[in-house]
Amino acid sequence: MGCLVRHGVLVSVLALTGCSRSVEVWVDGPIEMVGAEVFVDGRHVEVMERIDATPKTTKGLGHEVHGALSRVVVSPGRHELRFEKPGFQPIVRQVEYKARGEDYIGIRHDELIESELTPVSSDSLLKLIRNLGPRAALERLWGTDHWQTLVSGVASGDADWIGVAEGLLPACDAGSTSELHDAVAWALPTAPSEVLRLVARKHSDWGIVCGGPLVEFPAEGSAIYFKEAIAAVARVEDKELQDTKHDCLTQLRAAAKRTQQ
Repeated sequence: MGCLVRHGVLVSVLALTGCSRSVEVWVDGPIEMVGAEVFVDGRHVEVMERIDATPKTTKGLGHEVHGALSRVVVSPGRHELRFEKPGFQPIVRQVEYKARGEDYIGIRHDELIESELTPVSSDSLLKLIRNLGPRAALERLWGTDHWQTLVSGVASGDADWIGVAEGLLPACDAGSTSELHDAVAWALPTAPSEVLRLVARKHSDWGIVCGGPLVEFPAEGSAIYFKEAIAAVARVEDKELQDTKHDCLTQLRAAAKRTQQ
């Protein structure tokens, strides 16, 4: 198998057998295209994968190459290739082949145009985090109406929204961290088991929520919040959460006393 560089991305060339009646199409693109879904004439056929190479791993390559790569096989004739990835507008290529052989398509970085996140859901944001990474996802959400939707979703205690908060936290700064912590703390009275599972998984990141909101309490005030949160956590019966439950109750009761002073 030989190697060459096109559009700054490594493309591997696989020779076609002489009896093949198809066209083998190699598509390369920037690293942001990793995970993009590939469709041929409306039918899902492939997912773009990460490709890495260095001068040590690839003979003749003078620099490191990082990008995305996919291979599709089509019959001679006219076809539409479509590349879809959450957070970006679809990229479409119209191709036509009169004979069997090979073709190479390069997607340029300037073709990656961000799309609006509408509608916003826990599922769409989990995909965004998975595909773009926490930092890029946070940059697209922070300071927008989507962020407020996210905070409200997390505060509801829904397991998927809690997962969104968990996925974003590694990229958060002080402001976004405190808002996520408050949203999870707000969820304690309504979804104590979900919050305790998060605390049990990553206590160093989320244990602080058992002290209640750091910045803002719900509209009913701190006294009612702590009363409801303590009662809800006390009712949790999951065996695997009992140690976390007792630690959390200790923190909640101590915090409730401090607010009364």
